[in-house]
Amino acid sequence: MLEGVFFFLSPELVLSSINNDRVCHPRYGASDALHVVGGLTMRPLAEVCAAVAAMGFTVVRLPFSSEMLRLGTAAVTPRAVDFGLNPALRGKTPLEVLDAVVDGLGAAKVAVVLNNHTTLGMWSGGVEANGLWFQEAEKDGSGGGEGGGGGTYTEARWVADWVMLARRYQGRPWVVGYDLRNEVRAVTKIK
Repeated sequence: MLEGVFFFLSPELVLSSINNDRVCHPRYGASDALHVVGGLTMRPLAEVCAAVAAMGFTVVRLPFSSEMLRLGTAAVTPRAVDFGLNPALRGKTPLEVLDAVVDGLGAAKVAVVLNNHTTLGMWSGGVEANGLWFQEAEKDGSGGGEGGGGGTYTEARWVADWVMLARRYQGRPWVVGYDLRNEVRAVTKIK
């Protein structure tokens, strides 16, 4: 196992083991504040993907945030990726890095299930920030939206994001599933 690259088994392992699949869920994903899967500051992407396959995993549930999909042309930072280890990722947007991870896993013969883990790129963010797949702004302009305040992240935007991802990955047969939303939780602001 690679030192410094951490994975844990997701609950799907129990269900998928019936089909002889082993599911891996990266501990830190593109759903967090840096918008890039963890481990790319420690090892080259191809090495991480090969290690996942060598450990016997056949499927990776790959988390991302809705916010990450809408960051535009901003390139990832050296805090998220060691460009000495991963020079091909220099200048890439978080979505382009996600593409590289998806393709790296495919090259290692590991299937991918994309997982809309959070709305905002943060570790959980509490029930109010990431409990549902949408966030409506309050009348006073607070709540919802990328960056945590004042905006709106509607259900229509969430659907449009999934349509975009389905089209983006339709030619990649190793993308085998779409986990529409992680751990939906009740929020107090629903009217």
